Amino acid sequence: MAKEEGVRLDEKQLSLNSFILYFEDAYKTLSLDEVRRNNKEGWKRNSHNAFNVGHTQSAYWIYINLENTSHNRYQKLLEINYSHVDYIDVYEVVADSMISHIRLGDKYPFYQRPIVHHNFLIPLTWLEQENKSLYFRIETKGTMQLPLMLWDKQAFDIYDMDVNIVIGIYYGVLLVVMIYNLLLFFTIKNPTHLYYVLYALSTLVLMLYINGIGFHYLWPDFNLYHEYILLAVLNFAILFMVLFSKHLLKITTKSHPIISRFLMLGLVICGGLFLSAPLVDYNLMLKAHYLAIIIFFLPFVFIGAYRWRQGLLEARYYTISFVVIMTGASIVVLSRVTIIPSSWITDYAFQISSAIEMIFLSFALAERVNREQKKHKKARTIAFKHERLASIAKAEALEDQMRTNELLKEKVKERTLSLEDANYQLHKLSTTDALTGLNNRQSFDQKFDKEIKRNRRTKHYLSILVIDIDLFKQVNDNYGHSVGDTCIKLVAERIAAETRADIDVAARYGGEEFCVLLPEMAMKEAVDFAESIRKSIYSTELSVDAHRLHLSVSIGVAEMLPDSQISQEDLFIQADKALYQSKEGGRNRVTVYQDD
Repeated sequence: MAKEEGVRLDEKQLSLNSFILYFEDAYKTLSLDEVRRNNKEGWKRNSHNAFNVGHTQSAYWIYINLENTSHNRYQKLLEINYSHVDYIDVYEVVADSMISHIRLGDKYPFYQRPIVHHNFLIPLTWLEQENKSLYFRIETKGTMQLPLMLWDKQAFDIYDMDVNIVIGIYYGVLLVVMIYNLLLFFTIKNPTHLYYVLYALSTLVLMLYINGIGFHYLWPDFNLYHEYILLAVLNFAILFMVLFSKHLLKITTKSHPIISRFLMLGLVICGGLFLSAPLVDYNLMLKAHYLAIIIFFLPFVFIGAYRWRQGLLEARYYTISFVVIMTGASIVVLSRVTIIPSSWITDYAFQISSAIEMIFLSFALAERVNREQKKHKKARTIAFKHERLASIAKAEALEDQMRTNELLKEKVKERTLSLEDANYQLHKLSTTDALTGLNNRQSFDQKFDKEIKRNRRTKHYLSILVIDIDLFKQVNDNYGHSVGDTCIKLVAERIAAETRADIDVAARYGGEEFCVLLPEMAMKEAVDFAESIRKSIYSTELSVDAHRLHLSVSIGVAEMLPDSQISQEDLFIQADKALYQSKEGGRNRVTVYQDD
């Protein structure tokens, strides 16, 4: 197999999809050695954003060759951002020798994975100027796709945290509307709210399946029957949506006989699909479910529009919600069958559209509740004119209803406050370094950018310190990472003790490196401040077993003058250069950046 050109392994994020060569093994019989001997014949270049051949009975081999052209050693994470492949065999080949073979896939127990994550992650290491070939053998009953991304570990952690926050917000929205409507069901005993909650619950479980989070946390040992969870959830989603639609749109056999019979047919087909799922080929059943969704969900749009035209106000929200969800589902299905290329939009289209759908369906229920309340109020007004006693009784009922509504509002308010508190905690976690309690790199960069912009307006000084623990690798090597963590926390405490509260910004920038932003502080004061930190750290002893450990730091200082238009990146680079001058000058010192 011909080598690919060397790649920049120092990139924090690198898509490998354009490097993919693939080969179809129609009879599923080829071994790695046989595939490697097949040098050119049958191999094709991937031409999509991500490798995707849709539903197939064949096995596929994927080949990627990546050469480290630098003199650096790299440790990377290879992410397969699609968690529904049954079997993945990953072979790592160096110098014509296989050095590792990893088995992945949702047919294996979850905790067998080399890295515990809802996506497939593979740790890889490149030595200097090392050429590495990766072979993947993939076989699955579902959609055959394999989007590959090569990550720097720290960059992946930041990306994964952002994705988890978005997913958390999505599930938070679903839980809020489910709890709200469940409370309404318990209060007003209307089954429409219960069917809505059960449909939302089916959607939530479906999303847990799609994201791989359900396999991670809820059914990690259900690997042999993992795909049947999808079929069951799709059945329940159709079932509860039919029941919800029937009640929300007031479809009865007497008022709308044809539509009512159509919906009853949907219930019968759901039952048939559910019972036959274990007996029929999975691919056939999956296609049957997709067809059922199209057959029944698409007419819901026209049924909703028909009832809307008849004057049922809640039908407008219902119709809009189904237009949105059908659009999202269509994008996903078209991606799965390779009609449109895979992308971020196709990956999250159904999740985004389902959240919008749930919100609009909740609006429809709210419209119905409001209409019912207005109807009851009008009836009470008419009854008041005819009979005073009946009026008093209805007034009491209204008071009871108002108390119930106030109770519901209080409960919703309590849960909203709880969600806001949870969001605040998530925000705090996303901006704080877990080990030291200082700002993390993302938070520091954001505040740094704000200070640069503020300085340009106010014409003040701005200084920055870049601090690095001297000989920190030796500490880790000699005493272990636990002592290394203690050293990092000690340095962080000394830095925090010296900073001005609510003015300076201190952060752990990565590993043993720290940054301190000093607004409205000129170079002379910044140097004195840096010396104070250096002396404080150097004067502190750390007892390790029978040894006493003295830490020291090297510090680089740079300054933004009042009229300067220097960028955030260039100011940081100046401080970083000064830091390395401190290192080269013997460490344990403060160095001011000087223009050459």
